[in-house]
Amino acid sequence: MVLSPQLARKRFGNEVRRQRDLAGITQTQLGRRANLSQAFIGAIERGEKAPKRDKVVLVDAALNTKESLLSLWDSLFSPNGLSAYYRDIAVLEREASEIREYRLCALPGLLQTEEYARAFIRVGRPAASSEQVEEAVRARIGRQSVLDAEKSHTIYALVLDEAVLRHVVGDPEIMARQLERLLAVARQPNVSVQVIPYGTRNHPGLDGSFLLITVPERGQVVYTETRASGTPVEDSATTNDYARVFGDLRGAALPGEASQDYIRKIMEEYAR
Repeated sequence: MVLSPQLARKRFGNEVRRQRDLAGITQTQLGRRANLSQAFIGAIERGEKAPKRDKVVLVDAALNTKESLLSLWDSLFSPNGLSAYYRDIAVLEREASEIREYRLCALPGLLQTEEYARAFIRVGRPAASSEQVEEAVRARIGRQSVLDAEKSHTIYALVLDEAVLRHVVGDPEIMARQLERLLAVARQPNVSVQVIPYGTRNHPGLDGSFLLITVPERGQVVYTETRASGTPVEDSATTNDYARVFGDLRGAALPGEASQDYIRKIMEEYAR
């Protein structure tokens, strides 16, 4: 059930107070542990303030709740299954004329199968309930309509590090089916997928994944994220720099057909 903002803040504040009481510490002590002010902790507990997710990460760690506070925050303030910091990006994905994405460690949500997404989310959110996991899976799969070959006019260019294909999410069978899905999407006329193999010299993308979205009448938006938060940037100097890096990544990667052959080879290894 989706609560009103006021009730959501109140419920979250009550749980923070309960966890703090269980820990046997004061608001001031919690603030010191989380590097936050006592006034900020008090405002949360009274339901006056809804903290941003990165602050919840700090409180969760300070109280050693094993991400139960984080899971509660996600369910209360991201009831559609999307992290609060990703909602605006999901809107931009639907409006985009072009999406360029580079992934260093895991497949992007736009291409994940349900079972890959479920395994990935479960590992990343061990304290989440089954309902919360399934809600997040539905939200992730729901975003994929932006790449529908019959309905979408969005151009999607993806560059993957080989590590994305080698990290086993779930089990080898899940990976084989996931790479089969990746190959199917790669054959769409509006999609290109390239792989940067292990051993590539002077790899231009070792500092992390990013998403570069082009929206008509708005321009480019670059998006990067951490476990706790996401950052969209529209500054032209920054977006142009990321566009340059993406060009370098495409140059370092195998061409499209060779990349598909490479993905197929790894898929067959999983299927043995």
